[in-house]
Amino acid sequence: MAYAVTDIADLCPSKASETEKKIVNCTQAIESKKYSGAGLAGLLRNRGIVFAEELQEYGHAIADYSVALHLDSSGSDTYFNRALAYAAHGETEKTIADYRESIKLSPKVTDAYYDRGGIYFATNNYPSAIADYSAAILIDPKNSKALSGRGLRMPLQRSMAKLSRTSMRPFVLILKARKRITVAASCFTGKRNMTRIYLIVTPR
Repeated sequence: MAYAVTDIADLCPSKASETEKKIVNCTQAIESKKYSGAGLAGLLRNRGIVFAEELQEYGHAIADYSVALHLDSSGSDTYFNRALAYAAHGETEKTIADYRESIKLSPKVTDAYYDRGGIYFATNNYPSAIADYSAAILIDPKNSKALSGRGLRMPLQRSMAKLSRTSMRPFVLILKARKRITVAASCFTGKRNMTRIYLIVTPR
């Protein structure tokens, strides 16, 4: 969920019931020259939210968030929102960088830790994922999302570490010995240290 600027929400976007009207209201306020600095940055951020969440136009959202941050670089929520847009746009490194900036500015907000943990996990960086979930839990010991995330990922990390040291070696030898591989897939059972590797190798 993206964060809107509440003190100017009467202008953009919450008062409009239709997406197009929200964009019009935002744009009129932005171009009115009545706002500058943090106020203008807030309007741009709100329009960016509409682009991202209602229209899935992530490029436009990123552009608005970027201008907003140029005007007011203290907006941790704007970094967070742009990280969401970058993630939806498939730009992993920029996503992680923006979560980092959001955390620097608001180190007690757990959402950035949890979301960045998900990005780390998706890119197979299990230690960093677990560290982020743990950081969120330290801030909020009852954070169910972080508790669940860490609980699911820690056994997988341990299993994969064990496999990388021992169990994968025979399979690597098999792969080297065969020229044609039909499929190589892994299945996590959800139980501690119970990652199973399935290999189907066709004859030479």
